[in-house]
Amino acid sequence: MAYLYTIRLEKLQYYAYHGVHQKEKECGNHFQVDVAITLQTEHPIETLSQTVDYVQVAEIIENIMTGNSTDLLETLAHNIIENVYRVCNVLPVQKILVKVSKFNPPIKQICQISSVELEKQY
Repeated sequence: MAYLYTIRLEKLQYYAYHGVHQKEKECGNHFQVDVAITLQTEHPIETLSQTVDYVQVAEIIENIMTGNSTDLLETLAHNIIENVYRVCNVLPVQKILVKVSKFNPPIKQICQISSVELEKQY
């Protein structure tokens, strides 16, 4: 019998300086990140060593979001997945799903959020 666990961190909030336009890099914007990590195990998870340490995952995401400016949300999502997987690769990871959202993107239409969702299966 297999168990599928999905460990989520939802609505992580950051103020950061990502974007294509120079004004975005100078003034910054509000961002939100959601991540879901799915594990498949043969036995129920009973200790932290058998699962994802979400404190460590949150620190990785914070470092990426508050680090160097990145032009694209797609790049941020990719960097988050790759770095999270590096600390989880000893676990039976099935997939990682990340959604990166930018509030009030710089377009002429009224738009509350633009976002990119990326899923990688292992």
